[in-house]
Amino acid sequence: MAESRALHRYRGTPPTQQPGMSVLVVDDDELIRMHLQLALSNEGFEIIEAQSGPDALSLAMTQDFDIVLMDGRMPGMDGFATCEQFKRLPGKALTPVVMLTGLDDLESIKRASEVGATDYLTKPLSVSVLAKRLRHIVHAQRNCIELENERASQTALLHAIPDAILRFDAEGILLASKFPEPAPATLRMRAAIGSSIDTIFAGIAQFEPNQALKRALRGDTTPLQISWCDTSETTYEVRLVASGTNDVICILRDATKQVRQQRHIEKLSLTDSLTGLPNRACFLQVAQRHLDTAPEQPLCMLQLSFASYPSVKNSVGRKIADKVISGVAEKLLSSTGASQQHGDYSANCLPFIARTGDSEFHVLLRSDPDQSELKLLMQRVSEAFEPPIQVDQYEFCMPLRSAAACTQAGNVSVDELLKMSGLAAQKASQQLSADTVFYTPQFQLETQRTLNLETQLRKAIAQGELDLVYQPKVCATTGQLRSVEVLSRWNHAELGPISPAEFIPLAEETGLILPLGEFVLERACQQSRQWQLAGYANIPIAINVSGHQFNQRQVDQQLFRLLERMQVPAQAIELEITESVLVEQQHVRAVLERIRERGIRIAVDDFGTGHSSLSMLKEFPIDILKIDRAFVKDITDTHHSYSIVDTIIALGHSLQLTLVAEGIETEAQLSYLRERNCHLIQGYLTGRPMTPGDIEEQFLRVPKKS
Repeated sequence: MAESRALHRYRGTPPTQQPGMSVLVVDDDELIRMHLQLALSNEGFEIIEAQSGPDALSLAMTQDFDIVLMDGRMPGMDGFATCEQFKRLPGKALTPVVMLTGLDDLESIKRASEVGATDYLTKPLSVSVLAKRLRHIVHAQRNCIELENERASQTALLHAIPDAILRFDAEGILLASKFPEPAPATLRMRAAIGSSIDTIFAGIAQFEPNQALKRALRGDTTPLQISWCDTSETTYEVRLVASGTNDVICILRDATKQVRQQRHIEKLSLTDSLTGLPNRACFLQVAQRHLDTAPEQPLCMLQLSFASYPSVKNSVGRKIADKVISGVAEKLLSSTGASQQHGDYSANCLPFIARTGDSEFHVLLRSDPDQSELKLLMQRVSEAFEPPIQVDQYEFCMPLRSAAACTQAGNVSVDELLKMSGLAAQKASQQLSADTVFYTPQFQLETQRTLNLETQLRKAIAQGELDLVYQPKVCATTGQLRSVEVLSRWNHAELGPISPAEFIPLAEETGLILPLGEFVLERACQQSRQWQLAGYANIPIAINVSGHQFNQRQVDQQLFRLLERMQVPAQAIELEITESVLVEQQHVRAVLERIRERGIRIAVDDFGTGHSSLSMLKEFPIDILKIDRAFVKDITDTHHSYSIVDTIIALGHSLQLTLVAEGIETEAQLSYLRERNCHLIQGYLTGRPMTPGDIEEQFLRVPKKS
């Protein structure tokens, strides 16, 4: 192409506008460049485009511009680095650069000032405002240059700029002044010709006028912000620029509106948009401020969560759920007595509440030895949530879980408090009561153990270090072996035996249940093949399959491939699933039908503890119903338990399902179940989980090898 696509020059001169001002537009977004090109050209500007920082610098080596309009965020060399390099080029130090930033991008605004940008504009842009702002900046810069180069025209130039301008000699004595309307009366009164710079700016916090004067004479034009010390509450941006070798021009730009806007943006960035409460960032700032300013005061961090919120959101939608959370926030704000309802975000504003997650809130309050303040607060909060939250025609009960981390005076960080309250919240989620869980060091030890166990379990599965045992299921009347259930065991070399009640839930939480399930499937099929080759072809092995495995939606194909590779008949395998799999997995019916078509029997494990219905049992391809041990253990003692067991047995008979009772430990239990024609029993009475060799010796009458 004749010219680079990155560089393009466009001139538009509507008849009502005068040509003249040239603008270098630097932005990697072609659509934005096109938009600015069209809009500004219609306003009479001459547009030069660059799509990157290097392209802009290359143009600047050969061309002059009245002003540069530059995007702050570009790939490669961003706008801030480009601005810094641009200002160092010969003849470009006084060329104004306007940075484009996001509305709440405070860091970009700060960086723009640091690299020498003249001004900044926030997106989205108003074309009319943009054109006026660019003209204003260019005119102001031209006037400043003329002030330096043409002393004779200083008076005219001063009145063309809508800022307060003071001219000092090298000793800081005021030589001339110009004030816009309105200007603070104190400034006008102090700035009499002949006054010293120290007198004029006396009492201005964090501003040393004589030092600023000396820096300006050395060429430092860094702008500063000052608040004028009178009732006007005016904020000025002060810039001192050397004029020749002996004079300094002081420009005071009224930045009150911009400062207020910036403070408003800062407040928005620290506020949760839904509830109006402080957000997580604000909460962390306040907590850190409290620790910094009052480290001797004990502090308590309370975490409140609402476990039912996800189900609320899923059932009624986000719009209603948002109203529910707003109602939750109102109850918390009133019941905790949090002071930010009055706009107080200071370090002394305890108790302080913030929304820190989707359905999570944190409260910061003072701690005392017996936690009396916290207990009173939680009592008020609990009472506030006794009535349901009403939204439109709905009523929502929002039970809450609470956890607290309290510390006495000492060196503790906000991160440590957050971690401690988070560990306590994990404990709170595991308990049935609504009592507040207080952090103890034991929680950290348990967490470390869990992390260590996860690492060790991952290694054990990968290296095949887990053992499989088999618990017999026998005929209730004859005691003959009918099938076995395969169970995994973990005997750690250093930690000793790890209970399945500990490592199975851990595997489910961490996703290790998938490789663990594959390991058990393969080893169980290997054992079935060994028994088949040994002539024990009628010992079906029942394998537990988790809901996580069904989530893969290919568990049936994996099983079919495994049976084919191992040469194991489908009749030698049973799959045990929980009621929750039937309820929660919508696609599971089709998967179970494909599995059953191959001849694999399906069992529902722990029946009676979930949420399955009679219609579900009729609709799903189920062969076996296992009665949970929780009902079996009290069948000879309580009417409630044996009524449930009798009902399940009657249900199984009516649906022509094989019935298996789990957890049989006494002859009385066995006799009761036998009388009611329960088909199979499983439990310590007839056989604990055992090795394949023990199964063969005890039930298949094979002498154990010495």
